[in-house]
Amino acid sequence: MPSFHGRVGPTSLREVIDKMKHRLSGWKASALSKAGRVTMISSTTVLSVSVCKEMEKICRDFLWHGNSSDKKLHLVNWVTVTKPKHMGGLGIHCMRHMNQALMGKLAWRALHSCDELWAKFFGASMNWRAVCFGLELLRKRISHNVVSGNEILFWTDSWLSIGPLIEFALVYASHLSLSNKIRNYWIEGVGWNWDVLRKVLPQNILSFLQPLTLSNGVEDADGVIWSKNSSGRYSVKSGYEARGTQQVRMFMWEIAHGKIMCNIERKKKGFTNFDGCGLCSSAPKMIFHVLRDCPLAMRLWNQLGAEQIENNFFRTNDVFRWLASNL
Repeated sequence: MPSFHGRVGPTSLREVIDKMKHRLSGWKASALSKAGRVTMISSTTVLSVSVCKEMEKICRDFLWHGNSSDKKLHLVNWVTVTKPKHMGGLGIHCMRHMNQALMGKLAWRALHSCDELWAKFFGASMNWRAVCFGLELLRKRISHNVVSGNEILFWTDSWLSIGPLIEFALVYASHLSLSNKIRNYWIEGVGWNWDVLRKVLPQNILSFLQPLTLSNGVEDADGVIWSKNSSGRYSVKSGYEARGTQQVRMFMWEIAHGKIMCNIERKKKGFTNFDGCGLCSSAPKMIFHVLRDCPLAMRLWNQLGAEQIENNFFRTNDVFRWLASNL
């Protein structure tokens, strides 16, 4: 890995790309089967976003035609190839997602070492953008470990399972002291300052605070926990897997908004002349037919006992209601 001074751009990482090309074009690589190529691609290093795209192109070409100069058809799209094996993919890492998982590791270390020299250096350098890229991954998947309450913001940090308390405030945000820490609403030897809290939060929200107590130790520090790992510590593997679940959420979001590219939508856009189902050749291939009403899909749902769990599983035609009642 080269050392850099100043701004890092795509040309700065040309050496990394050249090394990758050299590694995948060696005589040993040329003798590999497709299975061997998958293993070799999975061991490559990933870096910045712009470089990831070029590296993925190298990996795609290597997977389907090895070192041959003859272009061969890529039989399966790259999105499918990079899915986990249990989802029908080859388990090859998506370069951008792995890059973010690696940056998440750096961001995790920065969160726990904010007073160390290297963290301060990163905060004052252009490389801070890379740490922020990792923080995007961490932000919605970390929870606060409340100990003393001296370091966590009471209103805007998500330290309870219900999310930031400012979303439930009975008064306008301008009337709240948003810089207050959790400790500001705790009375030593007494507990929570209920007289103040009852004026700004509803009773059902206050019930989440009742079982919590704060430590009186001066050195007891609050911390953060990575929710995707039983140990509470971040790892690149759990970060990559958590990044993958974002694709599932995106798919559910597309379903809710009726934006799945089924055949009837493809015909509207001129991509095909056939708007029926390729499996049963009967009804137009609409969202509910794809997900539920196709005889093959219905057979699978029945085997899973879907109607026994939800009476209206096969009856409702409201996508939002169907998703909400079955997720």
